[in-house]
Amino acid sequence: MIVFGCSTAEALFDHYISATTEYFQAADKLSNLVGVHDQFVGAKRQTEQAGAKCRAALLAIEKHRVEHNCG
Repeated sequence: MIVFGCSTAEALFDHYISATTEYFQAADKLSNLVGVHDQFVGAKRQTEQAGAKCRAALLAIEKHRVEHNCG
């Protein structure tokens, strides 16, 4: 675990870890569904949503870091 000295930064980082794990799992599932069109389409959508969550979580960390000069 990374310690930032700021509880908000730590919470944002934990959220980012969770989002990246979700993104990885969704991408892994997607890669296993190549060739199964119907399931692939749903998994692709889920992967895109997980990717968006991951990017949003990273932006929140960066914004906090800039605004509060921590982390």
